[in-house]
Amino acid sequence: MEAKDFVLLMLMPLILISLVFYIVKSPAITGAIAIEQKEESNILGTYSIMPSFKAKIDYNLKEEYRELNKKINQMLDECKNAENTEQCFKDYSDKFSWNCLELKDEAVDILYDFVDKFNECLNLKEDGAVCRFSLDERSILNLPNTFDITLTNENQKTRVEVKRGTQIFTEYINMENLVYTDYDNRDKLNENLNPVKFIVDYEGKKPVVKDAFGIDDNSNRIPLSKTILLYKKNNYVKFVEAPGTSFEAPVPANKIIDLPRTKGFKFCAKSPSNKQFYTYDKSDNAVKLRDIVYKFAITYTK
Repeated sequence: MEAKDFVLLMLMPLILISLVFYIVKSPAITGAIAIEQKEESNILGTYSIMPSFKAKIDYNLKEEYRELNKKINQMLDECKNAENTEQCFKDYSDKFSWNCLELKDEAVDILYDFVDKFNECLNLKEDGAVCRFSLDERSILNLPNTFDITLTNENQKTRVEVKRGTQIFTEYINMENLVYTDYDNRDKLNENLNPVKFIVDYEGKKPVVKDAFGIDDNSNRIPLSKTILLYKKNNYVKFVEAPGTSFEAPVPANKIIDLPRTKGFKFCAKSPSNKQFYTYDKSDNAVKLRDIVYKFAITYTK
């Protein structure tokens, strides 16, 4: 064996040890290689990194839940026998400072008011029933006080749109087609409509439907009942052609269900300890110190 070969053999373990030491001590990046190295490029590869970390914070969540639970039970014991359950909840909400001061447009509230009641009719177990509802009374603080509610077919769902002035808010109902019927043919008539529209004015706090109509397949304007009536049959709901009084007649063929059957009250309870943490909120697209707020709701029979 030549001297140079002997020296090389002696150096190999040292090189290997140095390599292991370098790999262990050097920072490492783990992730999925998105681009393979190209021979003609100096790019080694693109790595997608998803960092994860935990931080211990000085916050007793369990104790705050226990305190909130105590107040909730106190409220329920007091309000379950109250003559006006909703007013009782409002009084406690004021007492505990649990009011939700969310800055939402009034059109958003009207949108979900309509959608929630429509869905309640759609999900009823009863069949061959007439759902009857109106929008909740509310004080309209901002003008205009006219709201256009428009339902259209979209991708096998129903798009519900509430427009006030230039503002438009949207939600979806899991129902494929908009149809209407009349009283004499209520179990077999399913005439298509697209769109369906309700024009609602608020006179004081009271919502008044000024116009209700749909457009059929022949572009005819079909007047609908200004009392919002839906005929529930075979897991489907049909709008009722104007005037709709036959559907409201007290005859055995009509089971009238006034909606909502159940109502609810929403609470936003600020942390009793007044703790704040830096958090991100998409409403203002900023990271800053914010209050801890517990949001919960109670449902009750109308």
